[in-house]
Amino acid sequence: MEDLERELGPLVDEFNKKVSDIKTEDEDKQKRQDQLKNNFGNLTNDIIKPVMNQFKTFLENKGNDCDVIIYPVTTSGVDPKVSLRIHTKI
Repeated sequence: MEDLERELGPLVDEFNKKVSDIKTEDEDKQKRQDQLKNNFGNLTNDIIKPVMNQFKTFLENKGNDCDVIIYPVTTSGVDPKVSLRIHTKI
């Protein structure tokens, strides 16, 4: 039995190390994704949305009906977006 433990011990240790490494990589990847989502949210609120609102006001002053729509990151993995919807009058 000791021979078996001596032979399999390093393999089990290597397996456990690889499992630990994969968990660490997954945690790091999740942290990076969360940081990107947060950065996008900050960029959207601080820079993009105010500029889009100015453009919206400009277009409304020209007689167009507009909406600024912010699509945040969703759990389904859809990328976040900011769009300006313009409803023109024909």
